[in-house]
Amino acid sequence: MTIKIFSRIKEGDIFYNNNNNEIIIKNKKQANKFKINHTWGPRVSNNEIFENINTQILNNKHSFIVAFGYTGSGKTYTTINLLRNLIEYNKSKNKKITLESYQIYNSKVYDLLNNNQEVRHYKVDKIVIQGLVKKEILNTENTINEITNNRNISSTTSNNVSSRSHGIYKLKIDSKKTITIIDLAGQEYGNESHNLLLQKEAAQINLDMLNLKECIRNFKDNKPYIPYRQSIITFILKPIFDKLANIYFICTINGNHNKPKIIDSLYYASSLYKEEICKKTNMEENKLLMSYSEYLQDSNWYQCKENDLWREMKKGNFSKKDNISYYFEKKQKIISDFKNKLPFLK
Repeated sequence: MTIKIFSRIKEGDIFYNNNNNEIIIKNKKQANKFKINHTWGPRVSNNEIFENINTQILNNKHSFIVAFGYTGSGKTYTTINLLRNLIEYNKSKNKKITLESYQIYNSKVYDLLNNNQEVRHYKVDKIVIQGLVKKEILNTENTINEITNNRNISSTTSNNVSSRSHGIYKLKIDSKKTITIIDLAGQEYGNESHNLLLQKEAAQINLDMLNLKECIRNFKDNKPYIPYRQSIITFILKPIFDKLANIYFICTINGNHNKPKIIDSLYYASSLYKEEICKKTNMEENKLLMSYSEYLQDSNWYQCKENDLWREMKKGNFSKKDNISYYFEKKQKIISDFKNKLPFLK
């Protein structure tokens, strides 16, 4: 299990020292120091970044690459070029590559490979998205164009083509290896726009970032409870919290942005950085709390569905009465799975 934090500087004069894993930002005569695993300066090409990332993930079965930062800092530019290079590299090795690609906009899911159609999703022990199109990639540029043309973008005060959704690109290579690239929506201050829709988008984007930070912090601190159910993004990243995948964060920075935005991004990035990932614990109490937390959240989800069904039946609508058996069986399975994880409860 690996967590590594990278930063990419789009432009501007920012001091960094890769030997010390450090970036320094001077603001009002004060030097702010941030720890990062590695920084790519403005002159580093997309191909060099790909070579660096590809070396990291080459032998991983499951990898996540997550880019974040303020709008206009180069997230989409970085992730799309990583996607392009990963596809071309694996095609050169005669690998079969299939792709699922979707965006999350205001907590709804849209299929980027199917005319941006909204698709159903639900949460159980993982995020389940129904009906997503899977495509074998034959023409790289056609696929890239289809994805980029379907992304939700808006003109904001900071960026004329700001991504207002989270873009997810899930590559399956020879059915043996999975690489998921996540281009998080561009952050902005809520008061940067007088447009109510843009303010709502900014609030949701910032909330998702806070949820992700809380999950990563709890995971790194080896806390038994990780609140990954709070957003779709953290649900998608559940494999890393189960120690089944490796994650590589890329914090993109525009050196020409105002200092508070740069410092805010780097504070977030450095909060994810740690010299050593915490060791696994076998403490019975921690295992109990973690499993019981998952059990409660899963069972409460079905309880809510049962309450909705009950309210409909009170109104005289019995069209979904067969779901009673379905929900009951699911709850029974959740109880059974919980007991199987903790044999001493039997």
